[in-house]
Amino acid sequence: MNNAQKIVAITGVSGGIGQALARRFRRGGWQVVAICRTAPPGDVCDRFIMADLTDPASLEAAVATLKRDYPRLDCLVNNAGIGFYARWDELSEPDLRHEFELDFFAPVRLTCALMPELL
Repeated sequence: MNNAQKIVAITGVSGGIGQALARRFRRGGWQVVAICRTAPPGDVCDRFIMADLTDPASLEAAVATLKRDYPRLDCLVNNAGIGFYARWDELSEPDLRHEFELDFFAPVRLTCALMPELL
């Protein structure tokens, strides 16, 4: 790793917007660390860390790997997320809890855990 090269960690890089963001950052000369459940294509990131962000132990393991291998982070993109195409009263409580775990609690936990590396 080049000390001048900027480092970005992006969640949800296995497809969609996360994958497009990762490619864009790489074209801009950034080192991209992908954090997701499924490995993205090889040309998308420089490093892949497998993690289920809704599982606190898995999230903590990903944070530990990042802190061990990267002395700093220049950017964190909390991109992973899900959405349901239904009204809340049509969804089960487990579905709603899963959505809040991934869309709210995971980004909060990840950001708080990595704040020292981002400052």
